[in-house]
Amino acid sequence: MTPSAPATERGYVKAARDAVIETDLDRYLFPIDCPYQLKQILDDDWLPD
Repeated sequence: MTPSAPATERGYVKAARDAVIETDLDRYLFPIDCPYQLKQILDDDWLPD
């Protein structure tokens, strides 16, 4: 785990919460933990499937 991984997780939790509020979708529809590694998120050439 990198030193910034906890910050990534906190950011993901906030983003998921905001998505629930904005979309009216149930929280259980979003993964509990960020499904992407920090290295993937920071890679300009990487996009999830």
